[in-house]
Parts: sequence; structure tokens; C-alpha cells
Amino acid sequence: MTTQTVRADTRLVLDALADSIDDAREAQVRQLDHAACWADVNGPETIRPGTLGIGEERMLEVGGEGTPEVAEFALAELAVVAGLSTMQGRWLVSDALDLRHRLPLIWRGLHERRLPVEQARFVARRTRALSREAAATVDRSLVDALGGMSWSAFVELVDARIVAADPVRAEQERELRRAERCVRVGRSVAGNKTIFARASTEDAVWFDATVDRLADLLDSGQDSKDVRRARALGVLARPHEALQLLAEGAKAASQPPVSEPVLEGTDPVLQGTEPDPDGDGPGGLGLSAEGLDQLLSALAAMDASKLLPPVRFFFHLSEESITGRHPVVRSEHDGPLPLRQLVDFLKHLSPRVTVTPVLDQRAAPSVHAYEIPERLAELARVIDPVEVFPYGTTRSRQCDLDHGEPWQDVSDGPPQTRVDNLGPLGRGHHRLKTHGGWQHVQTRSGAHWWRTRNGYVVSVVDGITKQHGNNYFAQMVWEFETRPDD
Repeated sequence: MTTQTVRADTRLVLDALADSIDDAREAQVRQLDHAACWADVNGPETIRPGTLGIGEERMLEVGGEGTPEVAEFALAELAVVAGLSTMQGRWLVSDALDLRHRLPLIWRGLHERRLPVEQARFVARRTRALSREAAATVDRSLVDALGGMSWSAFVELVDARIVAADPVRAEQERELRRAERCVRVGRSVAGNKTIFARASTEDAVWFDATVDRLADLLDSGQDSKDVRRARALGVLARPHEALQLLAEGAKAASQPPVSEPVLEGTDPVLQGTEPDPDGDGPGGLGLSAEGLDQLLSALAAMDASKLLPPVRFFFHLSEESITGRHPVVRSEHDGPLPLRQLVDFLKHLSPRVTVTPVLDQRAAPSVHAYEIPERLAELARVIDPVEVFPYGTTRSRQCDLDHGEPWQDVSDGPPQTRVDNLGPLGRGHHRLKTHGGWQHVQTRSGAHWWRTRNGYVVSVVDGITKQHGNNYFAQMVWEFETRPDD
């Protein structure tokens, strides 16, 4: 193969890649068009007069100022057909309406296939709280920048243009964000978790300095500074350990190195030890050397487990998962993990570990009452750790437990409140099932079939959502799967 042939082949590959990117961008623009059109055909006229009771469908303003309202339950149907969660479907409609009604120059650029859709949607989200006039100002100032810079530089530019367009609103948003401080813990990946925190600048600075100090005091071994900082975060989660480590560090810092004795009359700063401006003892802790020793002795004698908060974990095991060749355990917090990792995890917990009784589906209670016994409710949440709506995201412990076949106040027949007639649903999806014209059939524990207002058939079986379409074959599948037992 000659060099010219290789170069020709590489150009063909790059040309094909560029064409595929253009095709994907065109498809994304069509999705925005369809989302905006879906909002148009699901306006106020689609809400039946006199149906605005408790739980009924209502109109929502999902976009910014100047965008039309959309019927609430229509958003969920669009999301299901698009293979998205309800919130993702709502964002798709919101972005489409904001681009069409509030950012017309960027909207035109999208249809001319010269702007990246992901950057256009980012501008729509970031300008949603602005007035229509301010959004138009941002539109004019950014339309030529989209697709012309790195993502990080683009984000900074967008924020700068927003502040320039409405500085008063930017200051108000800054104050609102101060109330959005939070700490969140993500899912585990290969034994590690991601922790996200949004705190005041002052608290963040002190936190960073304390983590750095603890990392310096930890036995380094072969660990890098980053790994020791991560270990220090774990020490902070056990305050008695953090206090003990800091006290030991203060004691060590108050003692001059043996190789460099302090000579009488020598400036202590030149010896590497800062003087205590307040004269409050070693390390500035306000303790004498004797008091510091007493503190360390008290910490060593303390039953630290009594200071730790109670933590409840849920692990799902089966006989097959324990006895199999590659035993795997499912955690409600972190997804699947090897059984060995669970054993290591439990070793690091407080000595006082309580194991709750095993939940056996075969021994599940069934009752006629509408109220769900705690043990039955727990089992239903274990079977379906996430809500049973298509592409559901809400954890079952934050959901209502819905009767698959609506409960009726009758005493004859089999018990209605049983594990194969219960499934977790978020409050909004619970309302949609009750008032939105959707059909839902639960065929067994963990198996749920849905049919939307426009006849789309979707199944959620053991947490997996599958679309079956809205054609004749899909209706036959629905009739077959949801047929009543003989």
C-alpha cells in the first residue's frame, strides 16, 4: 500500500466521520422541532374543562418567560417514546421552546446546521430565568461564538454574557445559590464514591485546609498526597479520630527535633517552630503539655462507636449469588458489587452491626386492608428498588406504593394488598396513572405493563424498560400479556 493510498484512506475516514457528525446534528435538531411541535399540540385546549381537581392534569410553564404552557402529562408520554426519563423529556421540551421563542438567532443557526445542539441547549438552560429581553441580548452576543471554542471557555463566556445582560438578576441568582448549598454522595465505582459539596467559600477554605492538615499527619506509606487527602476525608467522618490525629500532630509540633536542640535565647522561628502569640500551649490548642496528654488519654479510652450516627444499608442477596462461581451482591445505594467487597465493607463499620431478618417473598403477608404492613412494604421496595414507571429514576423509598389493580373496599375474594399487586411510583406518575388516561397492569411482582394515551405499549419488567410501539402487533402483545388469569 503506497503512502498516497494511506492518505486517501485516512481522508475517507475523516470525511465519513464529519458526515456522521452532521447527520447526528440534523437528527438532534429534528428532535427539538418535534418537541416544540408536541408542546404546540398539547396546549390548554387539551385539558378537559372542569377537571382541575386534586391530582388532575394541569398546565405547566416549562420554559422561560414568553414560552407557551404545556399539558403536564403530555411531557411523560413524549419522554417514554423518546426513551428518556420524565424529567429528561421535560428538559427537551423546555430547551426547544426557549430556543424557538427566546433565542431566535441561535434557533436559526441550528436549522442552518452550523451550531452544535448541546451548546445551544446549554444556553437555553442558563438563560431560562432571565427576562425575554435579557435572553435576546444574550442570543445576539453568543450566536457567533457557538461551536468556536472549548467547552470550558464557552461556559465562562455564557456566564459573562448573562451577567452583562442582567446584572441585577445575576446578583439575585448568586444569593439564591447561597441557599442551594448541599452535600451529595454518588454511587460507587470500583470501591470508590464521588462526593459533591456546595458550601460557602469560607467553609470550603477551612475544609480544604483541614483535609490537607490531616493528610500530612497520616502515615503516608506509598500513598500519594491525593490518596491521603481522600483518606483524611474518611477520618473527618469520624470526628474522634480527627481530633486525636490533630492533637497528636500538635504534640509532635510542640517538641523540637532532637537533631536541632533549641538554645537559650534563640528565636524559635529560626528553629522552625512558630511562637504561640497567645501563650496558650502546644500547637495553639489552649492546652498545656500535660493537658494535651490528658486529652489524648481520654480519646484513647473513649468508646468512639457511641458517637457514630446510625446508618442503614440494604443489600440484596440470593442463594445463587452467594453460591455461584462469581458471587455478586446488589446494594440499593451502589448497585452490584462483589461479595468480597461487601465483607471488606462490613469490616470497616462500627462493631455494633445489626442484621435485619431476611425478607422472603414466599412468606410475604397479604391483607384485605388498604394500609400496607411494614414488612410487606419493605419487601415490595426490595423487589423494585426504583419506581416501576418507564425509565423511572426515583428510588422506591421515596415513592408511594401503588396497588397495581386499584384497591376496592370489599372483603370477599383474595387479599388485595399483596406483593404481586404493589409497585413503587413517584407522586407525579401516580397521579398520571390515576388521572392521565394511561393504562397499567401488573402481571406479577416486578412486571408492569403500560399503555399511553396514544396507544404506545411499554413494559417494565424487573427494572428493564422495553418499548413495543403502538402498531397492531404492539396491541396484540398488550392483550396477550395483560389477559386475566383463568
